[in-house]
Amino acid sequence: SRIKISNVDKDLASEFRRAITLKIGDPFTRIALESSINSLNQYLKSNQFSDSKVDETNLNFNENKTLVEIDFVLKVGSKFQFVFKGNQLFDDNTIRGWITPDVLAQSDPIRFIEQLIQEKYREVGYHFCKVHSVLDKNKNEKIRRIRFQIDEGSKVIIEDRKSTRLNSSHVKR
Repeated sequence: SRIKISNVDKDLASEFRRAITLKIGDPFTRIALESSINSLNQYLKSNQFSDSKVDETNLNFNENKTLVEIDFVLKVGSKFQFVFKGNQLFDDNTIRGWITPDVLAQSDPIRFIEQLIQEKYREVGYHFCKVHSVLDKNKNEKIRRIRFQIDEGSKVIIEDRKSTRLNSSHVKR
């Protein structure tokens, strides 16, 4: 009969409501409820609210249990904004594409993103790439800005490949 989102301001509630798969008038099932919870959690992660989640779900049934009011109580933390500096090889959109909801769901997503960027650079020959992050400390903002400094280093190129065979006479026993 009613779907509420609690513990957030009205603007965010209307934004998050789009992610809920259950609609007013739909038949209620536990599977549909779980699907809405998962969809809402996925939406939070994919929209860079990585430390946010559905904290609890309250169900209020009418007397004859034919109607239910659902209240999704959210625990909403900060939204992340990622800034990349020093990168010449990949554009910012490519790097942002690597930051999937699975990456944001890691226990320490910032360190994971640093390692992920380094891996991607190393895959294309930048074996000395280093990535460092800095979190802006402004507590008044709802957005946590994280700056990733990418020191690409030099690209390693193999110019010549020589084959060497080990002869049994060269092996010390």
